[in-house]
Amino acid sequence: MSDIDESPVLPPDVSDAEKRAAVTEAAARAGARVANDAFRTDMPVEEKGADDVVTEADRAAQRTVIERIRESFPEDTVVGEEEDAHKRVPDEGAAWVIDPIDGTHNFVREIRFWGTAVAAVIDGEPVAAATVAPALGD
Repeated sequence: MSDIDESPVLPPDVSDAEKRAAVTEAAARAGARVANDAFRTDMPVEEKGADDVVTEADRAAQRTVIERIRESFPEDTVVGEEEDAHKRVPDEGAAWVIDPIDGTHNFVREIRFWGTAVAAVIDGEPVAAATVAPALGD
């Protein structure tokens, strides 16, 4: 992944759905870039449940995704996999759902099958989603 700024540049007359789709992809790419920089490096792995793990790469990628979303949609709810807060997508209003490293078990085992997933949701229905798998060349 490149070091260029991947913020979407959109014309002023773009619809809300188009803007959310562009931000979804840009946020997923930004988070994936952060995670990929940590891929196959030595980092501590923490257990966060009976069959779930988390790394600092998960947290850093999620922070990056949230920052990118907040640039365009500062008031929207964010539901992130690595947050300790309530993880429920609201039935009303705009929300974002983030899994910064979908496939953390593969990630920590240095297996390339993982990705950063981001979805935009309006009133409980998905309106845009993106998954970026940088270790596979995406």
